[in-house]
Amino acid sequence: MRLNRIQALRFKQSLLRQWCGLTTIQALTASNAADDEKENDLVMLPVVRTAASLATARRFVAWLPAIAPTLTMVAPTHRWYYVRNVIIGNLVWLVPGLVATGIWLPSWLGWAGLGAVLWLVFFGAQAYNAARQSGVAVAAETILCVQTGSWWARERFYVRRANIQSLTVKNSVWLAQHNLGHLEVNVRAGDSNETLTVNYLPLATITEILTWYQPTAPFLLATD
Repeated sequence: MRLNRIQALRFKQSLLRQWCGLTTIQALTASNAADDEKENDLVMLPVVRTAASLATARRFVAWLPAIAPTLTMVAPTHRWYYVRNVIIGNLVWLVPGLVATGIWLPSWLGWAGLGAVLWLVFFGAQAYNAARQSGVAVAAETILCVQTGSWWARERFYVRRANIQSLTVKNSVWLAQHNLGHLEVNVRAGDSNETLTVNYLPLATITEILTWYQPTAPFLLATD
């Protein structure tokens, strides 16, 4: 692996590994479509103790911060938005399915309803876990740290400012009224793109990150 191709480092933990204090470290690298090497998501260290993961990775990637930054997390009062969005998204097809079951297989409606409730509970819990894991921070002045949660896993990315392809802020009238926004960080991975997204962040935090990224340039909030 060519170290100069590293665009970001991913520190990944499944739920079990979080309990055990273990982490997997992967490198997101840049490549061209014509390259024979396909190592855009290379595992650098399959298993390392979480407490020592950053120091261990710095032996190979010197630009990593010496100390993990304190993240600005999605506020506890806003985590339910993740759950709400997942439930609404699933109800779009669950409700028609239950209606069809009631019409064509009425004897199965009770079991279908129970299955729908369990389905929503499972995905709602996963969404809440993703929300409580999500956050962002600027580390060591030139590095952005983005943490996301998905499918009972936690991923923390370290990316240098020079390797960020773009920053996108999504906003709406409703979000603006609550001083919130969605932050998307685009990083090159292989010959494509990796998008790191943290939703429902305070606008003050997003503004600080945008100023850090382009201190002299104006920025626009993309309205949904």
